[in-house]
Amino acid sequence: MIISTKTSLPLYDQTLVVRSEEGMFWHADLPDGDEDTNLWPLVEAQGFEVAVVHGEYDEDAFPDEVMSEGGDEYFAALGAWNPAKGEHEGWLIAAVFDSEDGPAAWLVRPVAAEGATNG
Repeated sequence: MIISTKTSLPLYDQTLVVRSEEGMFWHADLPDGDEDTNLWPLVEAQGFEVAVVHGEYDEDAFPDEVMSEGGDEYFAALGAWNPAKGEHEGWLIAAVFDSEDGPAAWLVRPVAAEGATNG
């Protein structure tokens, strides 16, 4: 287990996932950078792989009327959305945000060491 130098907790500890009033979140363990910085290689250097989940494909969380009308209902749905489910069950939430393409999340999980075995 890798301990964060920023939080002194395990990297991407989920107790730190607290959404803003608009339902967004940016984990303290994400590397620093500006809008031009590609953070993925930096996250991978931490020993994690990254997946992007788009909320527009989660019709249970974001019904068509919420996506088309936006506003308070959209941000309430964003705040209630759990992107770490289904094929991403067990991944850790690194970020939840409103993008140009609608609701999105970055999920991370530790990269399995080659040849690692349980036991």
